[in-house]
Amino acid sequence: MDSDDLAMLYRGPFPQDFYRVLHGRVHHEFRMRRAWRKRDMRGIIRSPYYLLGILKSDLQLHRFTSTQSADLTIR
Repeated sequence: MDSDDLAMLYRGPFPQDFYRVLHGRVHHEFRMRRAWRKRDMRGIIRSPYYLLGILKSDLQLHRFTSTQSADLTIR
């Protein structure tokens, strides 16, 4: 079973896609930190991939949060 198949357990302040992006971002950061901490050569080689994933998800999260804060100020 893939985690994309699971429904949200509660209704949060952000859309469901925000939490999916956040999940991916946390996993990219975790994998990169673990690779460097354990000196795992395969993981270290994949660090650029993890960094790109972190940057991409950060941009997406920023877009969600700026949209959310704009929605809150309109109300």
